[in-house]
Amino acid sequence: MPYKQQKSDNWFISYTDARGRRVRCSSGTTDHAEAKALEQRLRAEGYENREREGDLSTGFAAVMVAYLKDHPQERERIITATLREHFGSLDILDVKAIDIRAYTDIRREAGKSDSTIARELAVLSAAINCYATEHGIVLPNPVKGRKPKQAEGRVRWLSTAEAARLIDSAERGPNYLADFVRIGLHTGMRKQEMLGLEWSRVVSVHLSRLPKK
Repeated sequence: MPYKQQKSDNWFISYTDARGRRVRCSSGTTDHAEAKALEQRLRAEGYENREREGDLSTGFAAVMVAYLKDHPQERERIITATLREHFGSLDILDVKAIDIRAYTDIRREAGKSDSTIARELAVLSAAINCYATEHGIVLPNPVKGRKPKQAEGRVRWLSTAEAARLIDSAERGPNYLADFVRIGLHTGMRKQEMLGLEWSRVVSVHLSRLPKK
């Protein structure tokens, strides 16, 4: 049944889920009827998930392995390894908001920037969402709304002299690098946009800029 805590106007809910675990969280509402309805819905969803899952594992390893199958990039693998050090022994259903805050504090103490921590938590969030979608189940996402806010970076444009030095340096590297840099400087495209560029798109843009006869 919903209950109140000191220093909060919202009702809190507490119940035992389909796995026999105690769930306690804020309902996010000051309306008792809404809090009670939310508690009943979450309880029902838990039993529906249990029936759908059967022997489906929601352990951290299972969720991240499934994510890496579709996201095998080195960056994701490195981040996953970092996350495993903190969450590896937990079931995803046991990861709460307090665990996300603890992870953020630990990474800050290790000297990591908020932007780095936010990227790491974004991978965890994406993995949870992907796993839930893939298996047609409902998984709470404790990361939602809890990634550190990133400071706005300073926008700065290269001067003509700096651009020239950059191209000159690139010309001493692989034979394609200088052209790659020139395209980026002239178009403002990012690396992945340039790597995915198709000739048909270049031609269409070029023809659209030809003077009309």
